[in-house]
Amino acid sequence: MNPGQMWNKLRNKAFDKFSTNQSGMLIWTAAIGWMLSSAAQIGAIVANDKIDRDEKEFLVPQEIADAIVNILLFIGITTSLSRFAGKLVSTGKLTNTKILNALKEPSALRELEAKKLNIELGKFSTNLGEIEAIRHVYKPFENAVKSIASLPGMIISSNIITPIIRNRAAFELNEMNKNQKPVLMARPRMVDFQKNSILQFSSRMRV
Repeated sequence: MNPGQMWNKLRNKAFDKFSTNQSGMLIWTAAIGWMLSSAAQIGAIVANDKIDRDEKEFLVPQEIADAIVNILLFIGITTSLSRFAGKLVSTGKLTNTKILNALKEPSALRELEAKKLNIELGKFSTNLGEIEAIRHVYKPFENAVKSIASLPGMIISSNIITPIIRNRAAFELNEMNKNQKPVLMARPRMVDFQKNSILQFSSRMRV
């Protein structure tokens, strides 16, 4: 299979999966963006000649571990909230008038009778998603609810939970390595490199 065929196959699979699951597309595109951002950060450290080799050997594994924790937490939290919201919709605990009206349509009633489905809204065993006659109103509502639910998951994981866990892990590593090179809590910034350059220039001028 040539690269073009592999790309077409991957693209078709992605379309089939996410065309009816916008919340999943939202989560995974954000996760891929985070992966690319982390890869760029690691690449910048490796390519920076102003960071010595020992520092790179310390920073690169730390950045990789940091990226893994961030991405796994992000996917885990957002996916869990999205699934929870989807469960509320499928059980009928969270619904709208379009779905309720569709359940009263003759086509839906015939399907319920044919499949011997006993639908009780709000019951855990209820699954409105398996009723084909109401899918035209059920799926758009489910996708909207799941997408909205994933947004606070992104905010919570990125800005609250991940920094707490990362800082705690860094603190524990510092405690374990007090006599060794300390863990750098903050990523190197351009201003730090500028300060180092100024200090080196000043020392040369004094000489």
